[in-house]
Amino acid sequence: MNSVNDFMASKKSFEVSAGPKEGLLIKTVQREVQNGLSQQITTQADSVRGVEVNDLKLNLEQTAASAATQLVPQGLHRPETLVKVLWVDDHPQNNIGLQYAFQALGMVVICIDSNAGINEAFATSGGFEVVITDMYRDAIRDRPAKPEAGLQEVSIIRNQHADVPVIIYAGSYSAAHAKEPVSAPVVADTYDTQRVFTIVADITKKKTEKQGGRDPLK
Repeated sequence: MNSVNDFMASKKSFEVSAGPKEGLLIKTVQREVQNGLSQQITTQADSVRGVEVNDLKLNLEQTAASAATQLVPQGLHRPETLVKVLWVDDHPQNNIGLQYAFQALGMVVICIDSNAGINEAFATSGGFEVVITDMYRDAIRDRPAKPEAGLQEVSIIRNQHADVPVIIYAGSYSAAHAKEPVSAPVVADTYDTQRVFTIVADITKKKTEKQGGRDPLK
C-alpha cells in the first residue's frame, strides 16, 4: 500500500454488534482482520532484513478466523468488556494495518508518539489492558533521537503501571533480540505481526471471560 488512505479507501465501517446473523458477522470481522494483518505484515517485513512477506503470512487466515470466532460473541463494545490498547510509536502510520485489525474486533487503540504522553493517556482512559511500543524514536524539533526510547517506556510502565503487559514491536531491534528472554512487564519482543495480534487477542479473551462477556446479538 502506498499510503494509509490507499488502505482505508476500500474499507467500510460497521458495528461489531450489528448484523442479521452471528455467522455472517464473524466472517465480516474475519475478513477485515485478515486485510489489516496482511497490510501490516507487508509494511513490517520492509523493516526486517532477510524476512520474506510470505513467511510471515503462513497462518494469517487461521489467525484471523480464530480471533473472530472467539472474540466477536463476547460483546467487546460494552463498557465492562472494552479492551483498550496504548500504542507508543513516533510513526503510527506504519501500524495502521494492525490497528485496524484490533478495531475490527471492537478494541480501542490509543496512539501517542512519545513517552511524555503515557501518564496522561492512562489518566484519560482509566487504564489499558496492554501497551505496545516501538524502540527507536526519531529526532523531532527540540527532541533528540532516542535509540532506546522503548526501554525507557518499559521502565515507566514497570514503575507506575506494573500490572499492564508490554509488547515491544520493533523491526531491526526485535529481530536482533528475538531469542533473548524478557522480563515483566514485557511479555514479548518481536517483529512478528501475527504474534503481536495473537497476544493481544488472548489478553482480550481472558478479560471478556472474566467479565462474563455475552453474545452481542442476543
